[in-house]
Amino acid sequence: MSSVVKARSRLTILSQRDVCPSPTEECPRHGRRTGAKIRLETDNLDNQELNFNHRRSGVGQPEGFLAITELEITNRTSFGSGESFGDVGAYELLEGTAHYAVDPSHSRNQGITDLDLAPRNSAGKVEFSADFALLQPVNIDRGNRRILFDVVNRGRKTALTMNSVPIATDPTSPLESGNGYLMRRGYTVVWGGWQADVPPTPGLIGLQGPEAIGPQGPLTGKIMCQFQCNEPTQVFLLADRQ
Repeated sequence: MSSVVKARSRLTILSQRDVCPSPTEECPRHGRRTGAKIRLETDNLDNQELNFNHRRSGVGQPEGFLAITELEITNRTSFGSGESFGDVGAYELLEGTAHYAVDPSHSRNQGITDLDLAPRNSAGKVEFSADFALLQPVNIDRGNRRILFDVVNRGRKTALTMNSVPIATDPTSPLESGNGYLMRRGYTVVWGGWQADVPPTPGLIGLQGPEAIGPQGPLTGKIMCQFQCNEPTQVFLLADRQ
């Protein structure tokens, strides 16, 4: 659970002003083409400052927190067919992959099961990645500089139920604005993957973690799972699939 909270904290830093508004074209704020990936410099954390090669953030980042090393934006679309939400204006949806690297020897990470058995990179960090989606005002200056982080349920986005939008049964269906409650108030909505067993279905938000390696190779063994149902049944699916 600690790893989920730490990932949430770093995404909060990224979501407001540190993601360039035009990653695949000339940036209107910085005047240069940036490419599809935003690379972050995360080695110098001792001075409680996170340095970006595209923009410097003054937000502190305690040592040992999960570090995003690369934020890869693979899709950028307008939200709600370009609908304008009062003074905040239109919203856009950014989707992609957040790449992380974490120090397995740090005391704050000791509670992560078998982290010490995961492969490490040349810097001694364990790397993994997670899907993310970010819904933000097109003009970020009109936002309220607050984030609603949705802890996804089995990879499904649920935050927009606050806009009176039913939870979609099809994860590939476009996000709906509903009554626009969150948008009119300028919130940035973030979804980040934290479960490694979410099936690789388009539209679902999952995490891609490394495999734990023991002296004899990948760990294998028996596990116990307990199933509970809300009504009598003779069948339980062993995988999170329809």
